[in-house]
Amino acid sequence: MATYKNTWVSRCVAEKQTMPHAYAITFTYADITEEIDGEWITEPPLGARVYRYKDVELMWKRIRSAANRKWKNEEFEMRYVIVGEKGTRFGRCHYHGVVFATHPIIELGKITSRKGNEFAYKRRLNWSIWGHGFVEFQIADRKGIAYCLKYILKARMTAERSKGHKREGKTEWLASSYLWCSKVPAIGSKWLWGKLNDLLSKGMCPPALRVRVPGGGDWYVSGKLQMEMCLFLHQANNEYQQLRGRNLAGWLTLIESVQDEIENSETGEICKRKPWEWLVNGEELEENPEHTAEQAQADFNALKE
Repeated sequence: MATYKNTWVSRCVAEKQTMPHAYAITFTYADITEEIDGEWITEPPLGARVYRYKDVELMWKRIRSAANRKWKNEEFEMRYVIVGEKGTRFGRCHYHGVVFATHPIIELGKITSRKGNEFAYKRRLNWSIWGHGFVEFQIADRKGIAYCLKYILKARMTAERSKGHKREGKTEWLASSYLWCSKVPAIGSKWLWGKLNDLLSKGMCPPALRVRVPGGGDWYVSGKLQMEMCLFLHQANNEYQQLRGRNLAGWLTLIESVQDEIENSETGEICKRKPWEWLVNGEELEENPEHTAEQAQADFNALKE
């Protein structure tokens, strides 16, 4: 579990290095007071009782709309990682996330609070861009990002994953809805490709599928990004061999780091892990007969760019 959280923290720290502005934010809902049958009743709004990612989606639209008006002659870009959580005490839904932007989004909309109508960290603020209750900003360093992203662990606390653990009985209460993030490109990937290209320019490759993010610890690259990284390195090493007659520095160490064999769950056959296949054989490219050598080279050039 800790590895999962730390991986996301490292990815966010990596993403932050490619964006001028980053914010770790908590979004909450305020109670509403309305008249029902002649009585004024205060109660949590619907968004505090059930997850309403539509509210978050509309907030992204308001941010982009306001940014395009304020910085109309400049290209605005925003990316995010956000997850919903239910409070363990009252069960109120709220959201924790990290937002990255090319411009200071805190200049958008109107900010008010009991202690003054100015932006401040670690203070309950009313931000018109959110408009449903309070927001609280943390400094988006590793500590602040880790604080907000610790809640993504609860997104994995399903009953299936929790069998045999003391938390199993609490999974329905604690589990968050799901992790929602920018995917094109993947969070941290722009920094990752820059790191890989820097190593390749020196005739090197990473010694493992784990990269050190300055100020962000180790990032073990996984999922689809792992496949893309392996295929990228496979072709890069092939080109380096043709050019220099030898492997990239660190190549054999990288191969050794993924050489452990596993058992095929369907056939029981002992086979190499996918990363090994991708690095050594470029398996994904070879399995697709329509993926020509010219297309593979074009994909490789696009990744380098």
